[in-house]
Amino acid sequence: TIEQINRLIHDIRQMIHGLDEGVVQDFDLVTELQALKSAYNQIGRMRISLDLHPAAIEVLTKEEEREILCIAREALSNCVRHANATHAAISIRKCGDRIRVQISDDGQGFSMTDGRPRGYGLANMAARAKKIGGTLQICSEESHGTEIIAEFSLEPVLAPI
Repeated sequence: TIEQINRLIHDIRQMIHGLDEGVVQDFDLVTELQALKSAYNQIGRMRISLDLHPAAIEVLTKEEEREILCIAREALSNCVRHANATHAAISIRKCGDRIRVQISDDGQGFSMTDGRPRGYGLANMAARAKKIGGTLQICSEESHGTEIIAEFSLEPVLAPI
């Protein structure tokens, strides 16, 4: 099982690297998330549920879809590698003129106030959310899992001059 997880992590990192370099062909976000769900379910250590609202999915640009997919991959990888989660849920919803991507798990969680530096994965997810004009919020508590919320506006964000 550990070998399968390591192979999956390696494959995910290669896909993320390909996305960063723009070499990945067009894809469908729903299909990719379903494939990710199937891959984790086959390994058997964590079950994933998807709540993907069509009203949210249909308004996304390809760039937004790619960044959301990368955030989801990173979050799920953290669920397995660090949180020892047995269940994770991914939700994508439209809230007014905003899109909310929520990923939660039932893992061991971590203290948000212990002052310890956070890993590359969390910083990477925050950078990806920022890249599409959004924010990343992390809520976690020891023994109570973690919730990651990426939220961004559907309206173009104009930077001040």
